[in-house]
Formats: sequence, C-alpha cells, structure tokens
Amino acid sequence: MLDIPEFDMLTANELKEINDACQKFENLWGAEISQESSPSLIENLSRLLNSSNAKKVEFRRAACHALVDLDIAHRRKRGQAVSRESYLQCLPNELATVIDRFGDLSYVEVDF
Repeated sequence: MLDIPEFDMLTANELKEINDACQKFENLWGAEISQESSPSLIENLSRLLNSSNAKKVEFRRAACHALVDLDIAHRRKRGQAVSRESYLQCLPNELATVIDRFGDLSYVEVDF
C-alpha cells in the first residue's frame, strides 16, 4: 500500500475497499495498449467515493491520494505529461488532496 497518512485512521474494511479499487485501477492501466489512452481517474474515483465509507473525510482523502498517486505513476511510466492543473480540473472537489500530493511529489511536472 502507498504511504498515505489517512490510512492510519481507517478501519480494515475501509483499507480493503481502497486497496481493491487500486487493484482494479492498476489492472485497467495494464489493459490499456495505446500510449494515448488511459483509464479514467474520475470514473474510478467516483465509483469509490459513492460507497458508504465516502462520508468519512479520511476515507475520501485516502482514496483520492491512492488513486491520484497511481495515476501519476502510470502516466510518468508512459511518458505522459502530468500537471497539477489537470488534476485540479478533473477533481475540483478534492483541491486540498491534489495540492497535498503535488507538494509531496517533487518529480511531477507542474504547469502554471
């Protein structure tokens, strides 16, 4: 699992739900053949955030952190551009989480 502070505040069932979603997202990345195509972060995150656990702030933040981190890692492996602005547009309700992740990920290209 990724190093995400909110994980310490989650139950075993909540962690399993996030882990399962991350595995599905990883599998989608592996299934994409074209360098241009990629699985939708929005669709995968919205599915996870529609669960009953999503009412808990720590769950929402941990889920968003985990999927954004995976998305960034896979895009970087494929040589795709990664910018904070693109994540802010895609996840406007998760502003603090996106900013936190880009603050922690110094290797990410940021376009202003």
